This record gives sequence, C-alpha cells and structure tokens, in this order.
Amino acid sequence: MIRFWLSENVDHVSLMVGAVDDAAKEAPMWGFILADIAKHITQAIRQTNPDGPDATAIMTQIMDGFAERIKHAPILSGTVEKD
Repeated sequence: MIRFWLSENVDHVSLMVGAVDDAAKEAPMWGFILADIAKHITQAIRQTNPDGPDATAIMTQIMDGFAERIKHAPILSGTVEKD
C-alpha cells in the first residue's frame, strides 16, 4: 500500500491508491494504515530504548510531529498512474 524512503533529504513515496472497492472508504483506510504505522514505530522505539519514554509519550510525540508536518508539507511531485 505504501513505500516511503529518504534519499539525500528528499522524500520518495510509492502508493497504491484506489485498491479499495468503495472510494468513500479510501481516506479512512489510509488513516488506519497511518495509525498502524505509528503503533509499530512506538513499539520499535520502546524495544530499542526501554528506559526511554513510555508508549503514550511516544505516540503523543508522533502525533505532534504529524500535526506539525501537515502544516508545513513539502512540495509534492509525481503523477498518478491507473492500471
């Protein structure tokens, strides 16, 4: 569904958009995916730094970072290709 990486401080993204049968459910599904990614990141941070912040604090930091980035989004490029 999503592939994201950084190279030379530039975002590179590959998305599979339109895989949901009901277009009205597409945006909420992406919200679920982003939430699941945040949960995996929280777990990974806790495992690699067990003496660090607890899971709630980490999730708050992730959500704060998300909210800040939404305000100052990068210039996006690319195209959408349909099968």
